[in-house]
Amino acid sequence: YPKQIFDKKRVWGWLTIAVLIIDVIVVLGCTWICFNIGYFSPYQFVQDSNTALAVATSICAFLYFKNLKIVNNKFINTVAASTFGVLLIHAHSDTMRNWLWVKVLDNAAMVDSSLLIFHAIGSVIFVYIICTFIDYLRIKFIEKPIFSAWDKYWNTFIVWYKKVEIKICKKTEVGTEE
Repeated sequence: YPKQIFDKKRVWGWLTIAVLIIDVIVVLGCTWICFNIGYFSPYQFVQDSNTALAVATSICAFLYFKNLKIVNNKFINTVAASTFGVLLIHAHSDTMRNWLWVKVLDNAAMVDSSLLIFHAIGSVIFVYIICTFIDYLRIKFIEKPIFSAWDKYWNTFIVWYKKVEIKICKKTEVGTEE
């Protein structure tokens, strides 16, 4: 049964902001502790998608955007159609992750750089745009032609299949009762 609390956009918007602030405080706090104690694990509470803060952030953001009324927009729909493809392209295999993040973008070398923030944000945006473009090409030149052919010939296939099914059923029928 639907609960009214899940439909309150303002509540979930504020909760999302609050949890994001808590996330930042925890990361900064862990960083401060790591530099003062010497134990290096600044992102212990937010580094994995299974932590309480990551789950809270995800739930709050999901419930906020679930209730957000966005008008139909061709650009948003095009980008959204490629989101899963972006995930599969850039993070599906260890080989791709190693090639992209270690060899091409060389993220480890940027840790002590003054350009770390720009590199982090820029590389994510760049990877997302390139992967979206690759997936857009896949949709346009592979998926649409295949589904177009599927739609065109599906009814013909069904008619053929029914005829074959009837012939097989007639040949395999056991004799009539005596």
